Amino acid sequence: MNPRTNRGQATGLVGGLSLVGILLLSPFMMGHGCGESKGSVCDEAGATEMTFDVTGSCGPTGRITVSAWTGSCSLAVTGDDVALPMKGNRSHAVDLVDLMKGGWWLEGDTGEQGMRCDFFESGGGLEARCNGGEFDCTTHLEAQ
Repeated sequence: MNPRTNRGQATGLVGGLSLVGILLLSPFMMGHGCGESKGSVCDEAGATEMTFDVTGSCGPTGRITVSAWTGSCSLAVTGDDVALPMKGNRSHAVDLVDLMKGGWWLEGDTGEQGMRCDFFESGGGLEARCNGGEFDCTTHLEAQ
């Protein structure tokens, strides 16, 4: 064995691991994380509330109200039990116009399993594909 070769391999391994560690931690050290731009959009967002009639294969039909507070990305759902999660994230939907374009989601437990529903604009309303565990369904929201 050549002692120089072994030392070179050990130094290369340590240097490689150090580089990987720096790359993984650099977003936190620079103060920029994935949620920073979303946070600033939500900081500027006003309170929003919209009522929808709900139909589809996820659960019974009914009416829900989706609400967001000033300066918050959180969404809350109230109303009939239509088998959708009762909380979510408005993402970049800062007002009612944006809310009707989709790009937001609801997530949480419905019954005994977790579910996520991603909403997008469709046919004058909103369509959502929901899944979680063995659960997979589609729901349609029509603004009231």
